[in-house]
Parts: sequence; C-alpha cells; structure tokens
Amino acid sequence: MKTNPLAERAATRPWVPAVLLGALSLAYYALYFDAGFNFSDEGNYVQFVYELSRGTSLNDLPVSYGLLWFKVGEGLFRLFGPDLLLARALFFGCALVTVLLVYAAVVIVTGRPWFAALVAAVPAAAPAFPPTAFYGLCILINAVPQLMLALRLESARSRHAILAGAALAVSFQIRPDFGYIFAAPLALLLIAATLRGDRRLHLIGAALAAFVLAHVPGLLLAVDDGYLGALIGQYLSYPAMLAGYAVRGVAALIDTGAPAAPAAGTLLARPRLFGAASGAELRLALLVYLPIVIIIAFAVYDLLRLRGAADRVKDTAALVVILAAGAAAVPHYFFYRPDLSHIANFMPGFAVLAGVFAWQASQKRGVMLVFPALIAFTLALYTGEALTHEGTGSIAGSFARTARFDGANGVHVRVHPDEKILLDDLKAVIEANSQPGDAIVCVPYCPGIAFMTGRRLLFREQYVDDALPLRDPTWLPGAIALTKEKRPPVVIVMDWAINGTDISRFSRWAAPYMETLESLKREKLDRPGLSIYLL
Repeated sequence: MKTNPLAERAATRPWVPAVLLGALSLAYYALYFDAGFNFSDEGNYVQFVYELSRGTSLNDLPVSYGLLWFKVGEGLFRLFGPDLLLARALFFGCALVTVLLVYAAVVIVTGRPWFAALVAAVPAAAPAFPPTAFYGLCILINAVPQLMLALRLESARSRHAILAGAALAVSFQIRPDFGYIFAAPLALLLIAATLRGDRRLHLIGAALAAFVLAHVPGLLLAVDDGYLGALIGQYLSYPAMLAGYAVRGVAALIDTGAPAAPAAGTLLARPRLFGAASGAELRLALLVYLPIVIIIAFAVYDLLRLRGAADRVKDTAALVVILAAGAAAVPHYFFYRPDLSHIANFMPGFAVLAGVFAWQASQKRGVMLVFPALIAFTLALYTGEALTHEGTGSIAGSFARTARFDGANGVHVRVHPDEKILLDDLKAVIEANSQPGDAIVCVPYCPGIAFMTGRRLLFREQYVDDALPLRDPTWLPGAIALTKEKRPPVVIVMDWAINGTDISRFSRWAAPYMETLESLKREKLDRPGLSIYLL
C-alpha cells in the first residue's frame, strides 16, 4: 500500500489536528454530558458494577461480555462511590480515545493529517452508543499498533510487537470476540516481520510476553475473587458465538420467505432496502447495506492492486489490518441488531477503512471516483441521522431534555418533561414501598430504575427476552419460584416489544410469571407502557 506518513510534516505536524480534534470533541461532549437517562443499556452497566461494588461475586451475575469492562467500573465505584455521571465519564472517555485513534490510523496510512481529522470528525460528532463505547475502542487499540507494525515490517522493533500484544490482551479482556478477530492479523504480521528481518523469533516472543503479562493482573484478580472459571468459560464461548452469528446471518440472507408469525427468539429484522415503508426505514437500510458494499469494494480493489504492488507483503499486511478494522463489528450490527445504536458502534472501525479507501480512490480517474462520492454520502448520511435521532452518543440525546431529575447514586440528569413525570413517579412508588438495598424486579430490561433508587435486583439476569426460555428452559419456573419465595416488594413490568415482535413482549412469552404476579399482588398500579406490582 503506497504510503507517505511524513508527506505533510513540513506543512502540518500531526499533533496539531489531533489536539484540535480532541479539544473540540471535549467541548462538544460537555454540552450534553448530563442529558438523558437510559435505564436499559446504561442502567445495565451501572447496576452491574453497583452490585459488584456491594460485594456480589461475578459468579452470581450473568457476564454478557468481557470482565475487565465491568471491573473498571467496579473500581471507580469502590473509590468514589456509585455515580451515574462517573460511569458516563468512562463512556465518553472511551469515545474520545477512539476518535483520536481513528485519526492516528488514517494518518499512519495516508500521511494526511487534515484529511484524517475530517474522517475522525464523523465518529467525534456521532460517537458510539455510550454504554457500548468499548466496541470502537477494542477495534482501534488493535488496529493502530498493528498498522504501525504492518508498515515497518523490516524495521519493526520489540516495542511495536509489545504494544500490539498488550493491546490484543486488553481487547480479549473487554470483549473477547474482538480479541479473536485481531489475533489472526497480528499472527500474520509477526510471521511476516520475522521472515523479512533478521530477528528470527524475537518479535513473536515479545508480543507473546506482552500478551501474557497484560493478562496477569486480571487472572490474579479472578483467582482471588473466585471467578476464574467464569473468565475461562467466557473466552471459550465466543468462537461458537461468532460462528452462530455468521451461520444465522447467512441463512437469513438466503431465506427470503418471511414467516407469517415471527417466532419466539427472533431478533430485530433488517430494514427493507426495496419496498421500505418510510423514508426513515430507507435511510436506515442504506446505512445497513452501503457499508457492506464499500467494504467489499475496498477488498476487491486492493486485491487487484496487489498484482502490481512493489512490496506485496507490506501492502497485504496493511490491507488485512484495515479490513479487520472495518469489518470487525459487522456481525453485531448486520446480523445481530441492525439498528442505529449498533451501526454507531460499528462506525469508528469502518471510518478507518472508508477513509483509506476514499484516499486511495481519489488518486485514480474514471469509475474509481464513484467510491469517494459513495463513501462521503454514507458518512454524511450516518452523521445526519445520528445528529437528529437518538440511538448514538451524539447531541441528539439532549434535544428537548429541559427538566431536571435527581435520583440516588449520582443520577442528576436533564430529561424530557414527560420522562421526569415517569421517573419521579417510579422513584416515589419504589421508595414508599421498599427500603434502600432491597431487591426488586425490573423486567424485561430496565435495571437503571433499581440503580436510581439505590435498590438491588432479584434476578441475576438484567436483560430477559423471548430467547431466554429457548436457551434456558428452567428460567421461567425458577423466576416464579424465586418470586414466591422472596416476595420482592416492587415488581416493574414494561410492555416493551424488545425484539420488535409481539411475542417478545414480556407479558406474552412470560405469561405464567404474569399470572403469578396477579395471584401475589397486594396492589397493582398501571402506568402508560408499564405495570407496577406491589407484593
């Protein structure tokens, strides 16, 4: 891959756009840092680490992804006390670092600081969904050191291998699937660098040592806290999970016949590109499908270009890393949940691939100029949607949030006036009918309600949907038995079609549990979209 990292060194030092980008991003995030309260995903994280900080073992909680992500939050809560805005600072800190790494990746490949800043401005203006900002971070902390290694195969030093190995270890501990994805390009890079230079196995040894050493603190903590089995089990579960994404996703693409009635466990359907029911569905469909077209076009273009490359090994190495960065989160948004939130998580890695491809194609003539235009359209469409609709970490989440809501555990936020009415009502009911520290029930996915009132959760699972009984047929009878035994003072049931289907409503797939609540209740309070049972 033809690169000239120092091409603009005389005119613009790379740190100048980086500092400007970082400062503007911080000022922008400060405008809406206290806006909104997402009691599902954001609530899941803060309630999870709240439980950990109160002494709950990770063995007693369903660990949905890498343990390090939660242990960082637990450490913050133990040091400073449970605080929503403290967790939010962690989220936006991840987003800021990710933006700067997007900039670094594009500069490394193109040598164009201001162009790189323009590309990075997209994930800066519309950052990843805050509670899952670690997606882009895991991708970029691997992509940047691996690109540095790829573009200096002959001159690579131990520090380059150490940085790449340590980054891979960190990503494994936060989200193992990204660790597995980036392990392959790193292995290829180390083998190529070893064969091209005179270091023999020196670089491989340095990367492996860094990988192991970066795991040691987490392993010691796991042994000390007694959750080593959970940690190993999570690592082992991810290859099957990734394969399942791929198999089910390909099957869904091949099977064009839609069932008459969506079955239990069905996840969100991809929006229709042809026959879209509205402009909003069409725009979402374009954001789902256009990145796939761009990724495929980039791969085909660079594979064809390699035939005439002066240094095929180095160009191939860079190509593999950029492809990994751009496609790493495809399974999550394309096969799993094709919504704006997951597209936002995918966007930082994709921005690197899109920026590099636009830079490559802009140096050509003829039909290749279609791709810079297509990339610009895709990134502009994403930015426009993200800045005007909630679902990402953009300022759209602050629109019309003018009312102040104050709850426990540092929940001091601006919300919509109607949200304030709901939250004040829930807070009053919970505080009037339970004591701080009591275990309550919030289903199917609203753990933040417990957090904002200083309560704990009765169920281990903070997220329950219609796929849960398929994975664990014992869950529903177990939940009924536990509720009868413990008699939680408050049970909140939201009437939410969590997977976009009627069967995914808790009242439908968990009807036996609802019958149990009706038999146990001493009072039932109906509110728009939810019911509160007082037992």
